[in-house]
Amino acid sequence: MNNKRIDSVDIFKAIGILLMIMGHIGFGGFFSKWIHAFHMPMFFIISGFFISSYSPNFLNKKILGLIVPYFFIGLFHIVIFVFITKSFSNRCIYTFLWECTDNIPIAGALWFLPSLFLAELIYSLIIKNIPSINIQNITIGIISITGMALPLFLSIRLPWALDVALSCTGFIHFGKYLQEHKEKLLKLNPYLCTVLFLILTITIKLNGAINLRLGQYSNWLLYWVNAIGMTVILWNFSQQLEIFLTKFIHNGRFFIQILIKIGKNSLYFLCFNQLCILFTSNLFNHITVYSNNKLFILLAKLGILLLVTFECYIIHYIFTLTPCKIFIGKNKNSLVFFKNTFTIFILFLLSISSYKFIKNQKYKENLKLEISKIHLPDEFIAAKSSNNKLDSLINNSLNYITNYFWIENQNFAFQSSSKIPNKIDLPPIYKTKIEKSKKSFINWENTNYLYIPLKENRNENAIRPWSHISFTMASADFFKCLKVNDNDFRQKTCKLISSLAKIHCSNYFLGWGDEWQSAEWAENIGFGAWLEWDNLTLRDKINIANMIIHEADRFINYKVPYYKDKSGKTLFKGDTKGEENAWNSRILALAYCMFPEHEHANLWYIKLLELLLSSSARPTDANSTRTVDGIVLNQLLNGSNINEDGTVTNHGLYHIDYMTTVYEGMSDSIFIFLLAGKKIPAAALFNLDIVYDCLVNKNLGNLDSKKEGHHFYERNENGEISSELNMPGKNDWGGKWYGNCYLIDTEVELFKLDSTISPNLKAHKWAETHLSAALNMQNREINGKTTGQFFKKDENNFISGETYMIHSFMKAYMLRKLALQNPESFILPSN
Repeated sequence: MNNKRIDSVDIFKAIGILLMIMGHIGFGGFFSKWIHAFHMPMFFIISGFFISSYSPNFLNKKILGLIVPYFFIGLFHIVIFVFITKSFSNRCIYTFLWECTDNIPIAGALWFLPSLFLAELIYSLIIKNIPSINIQNITIGIISITGMALPLFLSIRLPWALDVALSCTGFIHFGKYLQEHKEKLLKLNPYLCTVLFLILTITIKLNGAINLRLGQYSNWLLYWVNAIGMTVILWNFSQQLEIFLTKFIHNGRFFIQILIKIGKNSLYFLCFNQLCILFTSNLFNHITVYSNNKLFILLAKLGILLLVTFECYIIHYIFTLTPCKIFIGKNKNSLVFFKNTFTIFILFLLSISSYKFIKNQKYKENLKLEISKIHLPDEFIAAKSSNNKLDSLINNSLNYITNYFWIENQNFAFQSSSKIPNKIDLPPIYKTKIEKSKKSFINWENTNYLYIPLKENRNENAIRPWSHISFTMASADFFKCLKVNDNDFRQKTCKLISSLAKIHCSNYFLGWGDEWQSAEWAENIGFGAWLEWDNLTLRDKINIANMIIHEADRFINYKVPYYKDKSGKTLFKGDTKGEENAWNSRILALAYCMFPEHEHANLWYIKLLELLLSSSARPTDANSTRTVDGIVLNQLLNGSNINEDGTVTNHGLYHIDYMTTVYEGMSDSIFIFLLAGKKIPAAALFNLDIVYDCLVNKNLGNLDSKKEGHHFYERNENGEISSELNMPGKNDWGGKWYGNCYLIDTEVELFKLDSTISPNLKAHKWAETHLSAALNMQNREINGKTTGQFFKKDENNFISGETYMIHSFMKAYMLRKLALQNPESFILPSN
C-alpha cells in the first residue's frame, strides 16, 4: 500500500479517536448516540484491514502490542485512582484482571485492548484452521451472533470482554474483506457518500441505545448496518479530507500531519484520555456545571478536547523517548519484563488472600470472647415510643420497605426465604417485575444469601440503600416495632445483613469496601447485625466481624481532614469535611463497643473522639484550651469544619442538610454507647447547642440579602413554627429533609440543649412539626397508591434519599425509646 493510503488510514483513526474523546467529555444528546453506533466497531474493522495470517510469532506480537500496555497502563491508572480517592477496593483489581467491561477506574476505554487481542486471536485461529471460505463465513457469523447473545443470558460478563470479542470477529472479518476490495469500497463518489451518511444517520436515530462495552446492541440488524456503513463512509470522507486540506486550506499539510500523528499514536489517546479529561475538566467546572449558557458549555468542552489532545500527545512523547517504552511493548525486553512483573503481581494477590484466610481463622477463634452483648429488659423493648405519630410513621416506613422497596429493587421477593407479601394489593407494575424476576434469580431462591450485584467502582448505589434498610429492619425487629416482630421479617433481615457482609472486601476479594463512605455502610449493617446477633450463624458472625474490624482499622492512622486549618485558610473550598468525619466516626464507635477486648479497641476510641470533635469544630475551637472527654482541643484539632456562627458550608452553599447531617452521623455514638452500657462521650454532642440555635434563630439575611427575615427552620408570618425548611441560595438536593431535622430535634430535646431558645421555639415543638410534615408526605397518594414512601418523583434528587429518610427516623425512634427506659442517661455528659 502506498504512503498516501497509509496516511489516510491514520487520518481516519485520528477521527475515530477524537470522536471517542468527545464522547468521554460529554458531548451528549444525539451526538453521543451517533458516536456509539460505530466508533468502537470501526477500530475492529481497521484491525481486520491490516491483520496478517496466523504465525508462530503472532501471539508474542499481539501480547506486546495489546496486553503489555493494558497491564502496565491499567496498573498505573489504579495507582492514580487510589491516590485521588484515598481509597482502594478489591473490585478495581477484579475489574482490571477479569471483568474489564465494568469500567476500569478513570481508564474505561482500556477494555478495548484485551478484547481486540482475543478477537484477533480467535479470528486468526479460524482462518488458519478452516480452509473453506464459506465455512469461515458461517463460523464467524455463528461466533458473532453468540457473542451478542451472551449478555442476554448471563448475569456476569466474560473475562477481558470476551463476549464483545466474539461479537466483533465479524467486524474483523469485514475489515479483511474491505482490504481485499478497497479499490471499490474506499473510492466511493463523495455525493453518494453524503447521501448514505444522511440515511445512516437516520437509521442510527431509529435504532435504540448502543454501547459495545456493555454488550448493548438494540436492533441487531440496524446495529451491523450502521456500524459497517458509517465506518466505510467516514473512511471515504477521511481521504477526501486529506485532499481538501491539501488543496484548499493554507498550511493544510500542518493539520494533516497532526491528524496523522494522532492516528499513528492512537494507543496513548485511547489509554490516557479519560485521565486527562478528569484533570482538565476541573479547569472548566464553573462553566460546564454552573452555567446555563449552552454556547459557553460547548466552548468549554471544545477547550477540554484541545487540551486533552495536547496532553495525550505529550504523554506519547514521554513513553516513546524514555525508558517508559518498556511498559508499552516497545522495548526488546518488554515481554520478559511483563512476564516477571505479572508473576510477582499474582503471587502478591495470593499472599493477600492467604493473609485474609488466616485473619478469618483468628476471628473465628476469638469471636465469642470479644463480642459485647446488648442487655435490655423485655418490658422496655416491647414498649411503644409514647408518640402515636412516630409509631405510625415507622409503621408506614416498614410497610414501604417490605411490600414495595424489597420487591422493586433487585427483586428480593424471589430471593428471600418467604413468598411475596400479600398484605396489600400490589400495583400491576410490581407484579410484572416479580414475574420477570423469576428467571433472573431462580438460582438464588431458598439460598442463604441474596444476590446483590456490584457494578460500579463506587458502590453507593449498590450498597448504601440496603445498608439503610438493614439498619432499619434490624432495629424494628429488636425493638419489636408494632407488628413486624414475626419470624418472616426476621429471616429477611438476617438474610440481608448476612448477604451484605458476605460481599464486603474483607470476606470476598471482589467486594465493596475500602472506599468513599463504605465505613458508614459497614456501620449500618454491623449495627443491625449486633441487634440480630443471636439469630445469625457462626459463619455470618465471622463475616460481620471481619467487615466491622476491617473498616474500623482503616482509621487508626487516618489523617483527619478539615474545611479550614488553624489559621483560617480554606483547604477545601465550599466543601466541609464535617459530615465525612461524622460518618467515618460511626464504625469506630460500633467496633469499640461491640469488641471491647480487641487489641485495637483503645486506638479506635482515641480516633473516634478525634473524628467526633473535628466534625463540629469551629475556628475558635481549634485554638481553644477547653477540655472535652479529657482532651485539650487545641492539642488535638488541626482546623475547623463548621463556621463560627454554627453554619456549615458544603456544595459552595450554607447548607441546612449538612448542618443536620453532621449530627445525624454523630448520633450513632449516643445509642451505641447506651446499648453497650457505656458512658456517652461528650464529643458526640459537641457544639450541638450552637448549631441548633443557628438553625432556629439565624437570620438568613446575613448570608443572602434576598432571605432577609427568614431562618433555616422557617417561621410563618406570625413568627410561629412552620414546617418549611429554608436555605440561602438553591437547595440542590431538594427540600423536605424532615428525617435529619427530626433526629437533631430529638437529640436537642432529650439532652435539653435548647436553653437559649425562646419557649415558643423549643426543640420538642419543632420535632412535632417536622414529624407531622413527614407523616403527611407518607399519607399522600403516589401513582394512585398510599405506600408509605416519602418523596414524589421530583421532590428529591439524592440517590438513596428515601431509605436515608427512613433510616434517620428510625434513629430518632431508638433514642426516644432509650430515653423512656433510662432518662438519666440523657443528661449532658460532663467534659
